[in-house]
Amino acid sequence: MKRFPTRGTLFLLALLTAPLLIGPTPALAQDDPEPSSEAEPGSDPEAEAEEPEEDRVSLDVALGAARGGGRAKVSAGELDYQPDLYVVAGGGVKILYRDLELSADRVRLDIPTNRVTAEGNVVLDEGPQRMTGSRLEYDLDNRTGRVTQATAFVDPEIYFSGDEIVKTGDVTYTVEDGVFTSCAGDVPAWSIALSSADITLEDYARIRNARMKFKRAPVFYLPYIVWPATTERKSGFLIPKPGYSDRRGLYLNLAYYKTLGRSADATIFTDLSTENYFGVGAELRYRPSAQTTGKIETYFLSDPDDIFVELNQNDQPVRFDPNLESGDDRWKFRYFHETKDLWGGWRGVVNLQLYSDFDYLKDIERSVERQTRSVLGSNAFLSRNIGQHSFNVMVDQLERIQSNQGTATLRQLPELEYRLRPIQLGDTPMYFSMQSSAHYFSADFEDPPLEDGTVETTTLEYGRVDFAPSLSIPLGNLPWLNVKATLGGRVTHYTDSVPEVEDTDLVTNDDDPLGGGGLTRAFPTARVEIVGPTVSRIFDSSGDGRFAKFKHIVEPRFTYTWVDEFDDEDLVPIFDEIDIVQPLNVGVVSLVNRLLAKPADEEEGGAFEIASLEIAQGYLFDDFNDEILNPAGEVDKGPVVVELRVNPSRETSFKTDLQYDTDESQLTSLSLSGGTQVFGRHNVGLTWYTRWNALTGDEISDQLRLFTRFELLPERLYFDAQASLDLRDDLPETDPEILNQRYLFDYRGSCYSWLLEYREVNYRNFEDSEVRFSLSLKNVGTFLDLNESLN
Repeated sequence: MKRFPTRGTLFLLALLTAPLLIGPTPALAQDDPEPSSEAEPGSDPEAEAEEPEEDRVSLDVALGAARGGGRAKVSAGELDYQPDLYVVAGGGVKILYRDLELSADRVRLDIPTNRVTAEGNVVLDEGPQRMTGSRLEYDLDNRTGRVTQATAFVDPEIYFSGDEIVKTGDVTYTVEDGVFTSCAGDVPAWSIALSSADITLEDYARIRNARMKFKRAPVFYLPYIVWPATTERKSGFLIPKPGYSDRRGLYLNLAYYKTLGRSADATIFTDLSTENYFGVGAELRYRPSAQTTGKIETYFLSDPDDIFVELNQNDQPVRFDPNLESGDDRWKFRYFHETKDLWGGWRGVVNLQLYSDFDYLKDIERSVERQTRSVLGSNAFLSRNIGQHSFNVMVDQLERIQSNQGTATLRQLPELEYRLRPIQLGDTPMYFSMQSSAHYFSADFEDPPLEDGTVETTTLEYGRVDFAPSLSIPLGNLPWLNVKATLGGRVTHYTDSVPEVEDTDLVTNDDDPLGGGGLTRAFPTARVEIVGPTVSRIFDSSGDGRFAKFKHIVEPRFTYTWVDEFDDEDLVPIFDEIDIVQPLNVGVVSLVNRLLAKPADEEEGGAFEIASLEIAQGYLFDDFNDEILNPAGEVDKGPVVVELRVNPSRETSFKTDLQYDTDESQLTSLSLSGGTQVFGRHNVGLTWYTRWNALTGDEISDQLRLFTRFELLPERLYFDAQASLDLRDDLPETDPEILNQRYLFDYRGSCYSWLLEYREVNYRNFEDSEVRFSLSLKNVGTFLDLNESLN
């Protein structure tokens, strides 16, 4: 294996080279904190107090024609004007010249040279740019000059100040002994003190002897740094981003950003750490049109030899993951592409997620959703809708972890699908619809490695063609009664099947459990839906309540479903839901109550549903022998199902579901979910779900999820919390009571933001807890990222 430099050499090299790196802030690549609410450039400073207009003198002066000419309007408390020579003004002077506006206590304008000298409370506005100071020397034609004891503001929200600021061109400045920042205020939230700097707007600020500060506290020193002076997309090195992780130690992220025209960009980056991690990656984004977009992410990580080793209670080394060898390299590749305007109206999507191993998700990814994932899906498809017709061509791959900790890889290469949405047959009241598809399946089932490292794999390959037509007929046309009958069926052909147990000659290949030959499955279906008779009544609200009117609707329903059985169901290979058929002869009776309310205040909108209650129960119409659902063949009805929804406002909603087994007089499931907004700014909610065994009454599961978001400081400081708990009384010692929890403080300042997060995950065989702090700067993005694992 190729050896990389030692951890000390790499990190020292990174620290020595970091000051020389350039850092643009492309608008597409980084997220900025909340913009500043600073006053617009060009507005008068608050400290300025104009004298009454009747005490002022105005003058319209023609400037030197040899240097460009033009006219300047001068307004002051007192004026000394010598034609073609000079204007000397005092007492709150204002000069307007083209798009330039100057105000000061005293001003001298030399007419032949078009040069201005101003003293005292100097404010110079030039378009979106502003400079202030104690003294100004300025050339009106060249738009160059210098200001002492100066500050400058240039769009977009870039501030710098110093003992002297020299404007050397339209967008170039030099600063001596000053401060550079993107924050407003006398003591900015973050700033860079400097001995000197050359600043080019929409380019970079080249800063010497840079001392970065947060408020007044110094953070670090760099002898030279190139800092972005723009928020526009521009190629160059990004700001080096330091961080800390308990596994990686101190690390430094170095990245180069490249614009690829107006509709694409790329970022190439590398990670160096004191623990001998070495990672390289790239991200490419493109959007050539409003209908096409895409993104490619790739990352390669070379682990150090001892990265998966820790000491146990007896101070003996133990590997985090015994399946990984020392020095194993890890990688990921993610690709998403969508085009909505292909030829002929087709839509195309590609979504690939490929990882070197499932443990990459747990070890390297940051999001809880990815870390706890046990399934990885990739697909590519073309789709097209023409009227009632829908066409789809797809290839996909699904990788998942099996219960024995092995892996299964399922592929459809390809799937062809055609769907016909309900279409009326001529002038008849009948509607025809159909679903059809053709698949070629490939599946690999890989067992966990044996002691000698070998892996046993089972492979399946077969095809399937499926047709599911249906014909629906509405019966009756009464406004308060709706009856619809649907007749249909399903025909499915498999090119291979599971052999019958008696065919011992066929069961000879342990690597391929199929081999039973072709199989055709066909069965009919029927469904009848009756809604009504529906009755309703409108009530006027009494008093000055929130609602003006209420409408109560009572709607009984009956649904009958019949699915015929297939005698050779055990021979069908199972890949997805099409292969699973449950014979049914069931009727469901339900009663629905709905309550609608119309707000008295028309600004709240129209009527909406504030409550609903549905009670339903299913009945079996023949001997229903199912080894799992009805082993004794004695059940003739299902549980009573109750669903209650309450929506007292558009911001508040609650839902309760329960199932009660009338045969065993036992509650089998109960759930409650809902959320509301408190004081117009805070959100709280919960989800609770529990189940019981109908025969024994034993608790099967009992879980609670809580979530909340509080705005502690208006539009500044937020607190988010969520937790999932396992509340079972007989919880095994190996199962965690807290499945996951996350607490987050999120502060959003005018030119910076920070996150402080604690999270804990206990999911299957994955346990992790972490504390994280990250800091983002305006026009820079994430600047610092510190995280510590507590396991």
